Amino acid sequence: MKTVILDKNYKKLDKYTQRIIDKSIVTLQNRLKQYLDQDIRITKVFNDDILIHDIINKMYVFKCRSYNVQVRLLYTMKGDTLLKIHSFYIKNRTNSLNEQEWITKFKAVTA
Repeated sequence: MKTVILDKNYKKLDKYTQRIIDKSIVTLQNRLKQYLDQDIRITKVFNDDILIHDIINKMYVFKCRSYNVQVRLLYTMKGDTLLKIHSFYIKNRTNSLNEQEWITKFKAVTA
């Protein structure tokens, strides 16, 4: 499965933060692959609150933990072979008080 990171801020991040995001993407790829191996497309997945934590303007939000850091990825699939990461959100000590900050960020990306 080919993956494209569309968020231009990814390249500006330090290597550790990039590794956190990369590990999250691999986790997402593995979860998607489990469904695709059963011939189930993302549009037919229900009751998987991790794979589809939320939907914002027809884009999916994936939630996971990488290196003990909570990460959310805003993504879409093109067919069964291309995963597009539109944005990411890393929860840390400075933004932990505002639980809805990631929604605001992702809505701005999808607008």
